[in-house]
Amino acid sequence: MQPTISLLGLRASASIFCSNLVMDKDRLIVLLSAYGPSQEVRAFAQILHDREAPLLEVPDKKSNRVSVGGTVSLISKMDNGYSGLYILPDRHRRLIIGNNREECFTIYSRILDQQQFVHRDWYLPLFDMAELLVPMIGYKMCYRLKENIPEEVRNRIRYGGFAFPEPTANISIEVKEPPAQH
Repeated sequence: MQPTISLLGLRASASIFCSNLVMDKDRLIVLLSAYGPSQEVRAFAQILHDREAPLLEVPDKKSNRVSVGGTVSLISKMDNGYSGLYILPDRHRRLIIGNNREECFTIYSRILDQQQFVHRDWYLPLFDMAELLVPMIGYKMCYRLKENIPEEVRNRIRYGGFAFPEPTANISIEVKEPPAQH
């Protein structure tokens, strides 16, 4: 059975079943996947957007005032009158989410392939600098990426942390002069 989390607002409260919850600095919900009776899920989503930060109660954890750190989405009309709710982090937060460390590293490698000019031998040391946000509920892994990868690579090359790999082949080009025409 999924744990139940509760959100207490100024005028209302709501409880839903939570399968994944990741918080940044114990105050910002950056990942949430949950479900419950449709009325409770809608109330939970509404309370999340109150002006005053609502109080989140998680089993066996200290209650905290929280806010949303991403996009809130509802999945309506699930079976038995239930609805789903999920929060995914905003793009500017530089978070990678996966089922395990290896999946997160694979996603990070694809990002480096597409956005940075970095040698593949350096991917893992760069990923090791990412900060793990430990899930409060569930198994999803969430890593915050280091800012300014180009600067980090420059510094590591400059101070010996990264070395350029040896060339895999040498190419020689011989240029022949065309015969002179008279």
